[in-house]
Amino acid sequence: MDRAWRALRLGVWATIAALIAGLGGATAARAQAPDPHLVWRTLHTEHFDITYHEPLGPLAQHLADAAERANRVVGATLGYQASERTLVLLSDETDDANGSATVLPRNELHLFASAPDDLSTIGDYDDWIATLVTHEHTHILHLDQIGGLPALLNHLLGKTFAPNTVQPRWFIEGIATYEESAHTSGGRGRSSLFDMVLRMDVLEGRVLGLAQISNDPVRWPHGDIRYLYGSRFLNFIAERYGEAALSQMGRDYGRQTIPYGVNRIAKRATGFTFVELYDHFRDAMAAHYEAQRDAIVSTGIVEGRSLTKHADLTRSPRYLRDGRLAYYAEDGLRSSRLRTLDGTALTRTTSEAVFAPHPDGRTLIYSQVAPYRDIYAYHDLFRLDLASGESERLTYGLRASQPDVSSSGREVVFVTQGAGTSNLEVSELHDVEASHRVVYRSGAFEQVFTPRYSPDGKHI
Repeated sequence: MDRAWRALRLGVWATIAALIAGLGGATAARAQAPDPHLVWRTLHTEHFDITYHEPLGPLAQHLADAAERANRVVGATLGYQASERTLVLLSDETDDANGSATVLPRNELHLFASAPDDLSTIGDYDDWIATLVTHEHTHILHLDQIGGLPALLNHLLGKTFAPNTVQPRWFIEGIATYEESAHTSGGRGRSSLFDMVLRMDVLEGRVLGLAQISNDPVRWPHGDIRYLYGSRFLNFIAERYGEAALSQMGRDYGRQTIPYGVNRIAKRATGFTFVELYDHFRDAMAAHYEAQRDAIVSTGIVEGRSLTKHADLTRSPRYLRDGRLAYYAEDGLRSSRLRTLDGTALTRTTSEAVFAPHPDGRTLIYSQVAPYRDIYAYHDLFRLDLASGESERLTYGLRASQPDVSSSGREVVFVTQGAGTSNLEVSELHDVEASHRVVYRSGAFEQVFTPRYSPDGKHI
């Protein structure tokens, strides 16, 4: 009998593998090759197998402690421990601060060894790796809850069905964002930036409906909407009905053979459907933010004048030598770019770009994400000729960002990062790669941001 079941399992997996190969062959063919020079190691803890490459050993050790703590505290909140060990891949092939989680066909996390920047929506933290692993491991403990007939099917066919993975995205990301704030000293639940976005929606009368946050709205803040609205909505439910209501929803939905009955799950846990709960949530938000507004208005408001109205995101405003105001702009529809207030496009960029005008008035230095060795996606420095619009790449794989140019025009200061830590470096502009040197070395896993020269060029 065991042989028969094993044969059936292998047959099912062979069929699935063939379908995946047929549907995703083109994508697989374009996948990046791993760096053959990396030395990989695995660190084993009670509940995790953490695979990393050198020189990430110290960060992996710190991650191990943070992961075990996340497993303990989030598991207690959700009333669940994972059915198997969680495999963690810690890598440093990108400057993007992010991670991902899956429970099919096994529990896995992939975490990037890069901290968020100072203006990121995930930039509110004391310990960024602890906040990251708490969020991602919440996904494991939530999505891995599989009971009833789905559990029986997985026992027969292998782990192929996890009902919680088809819950609304605002619930999946909302509960992870809620837990990241409940069990760390940072998180988006404490972020004044995140709070500002929701306050704007409420006071401007453009709160999204439940159907809208269940999909991907085209308006700003785009993908952040499910984290923002989801976490605030679930926090409202937890405050009204206790955290046990959230854990019950995950547990009950994980036993559903036929998915999508989300309102039944909510009603069993709280006495109300999600549709009814969301109406209560919107009323509570309106009362909360209107009271904030009234308190501030009563003290007197001094408002600035908006200079731009055309972009989702504007960053890094700097005056050029000719007096024009330049800045980075991104609207989610066209290519991101550096532009001036009069509408002139200076250059397109591959990512958010920080720039510094050169005192000669003819060039500026900027950073953006660029490919390195066809493997990595790192920040590097570029020089833009303002007259011709032509760019010259100054560094290759240096992971240099946030530049500023000295008043003499001979030096550039910038941030470099690697292995979860960022430092401050200075180079001669005539040959950045050959002359760069560290002028401030951060403590382990600490960060520096946005360096600026003093007017006399003697201090940073």
